[in-house]
Amino acid sequence: MAGVERDMTALMGVMAQYFEGLYQADIDVLGPVFHRDARYVNASAGHYVALSLPDYLARVKARTPPAHTGDARKDQVISVRCEGDMAFITARMEMVGLAYLDYLTFIRTDETWQIIAKIFTHQPLEA
Repeated sequence: MAGVERDMTALMGVMAQYFEGLYQADIDVLGPVFHRDARYVNASAGHYVALSLPDYLARVKARTPPAHTGDARKDQVISVRCEGDMAFITARMEMVGLAYLDYLTFIRTDETWQIIAKIFTHQPLEA
């Protein structure tokens, strides 16, 4: 498998784990997709928050999982750009009554892709 194909396959695997971890609110699934130095930033107007990875995972752990409330799982990768040991993915997901737009920056370390920065915004789902 060529390098680009291998990278895309690996990145899509990380994204599948990312979406599953969020849907299940399972930090054992979600945690490994993030680099230990990752930053989490909510860029929604009036909701600015910047957290370290441990603080972000604590928030996820405290959530009621969308999987347990009967929320349908709706997520998609919109775009991927990969350059060397860095990648940028734009993704959407819907959960807990909100539509999220995520900008995820990845780095490759030891042949593993991990999210180093998550910057996102959200808005209420239309009824």
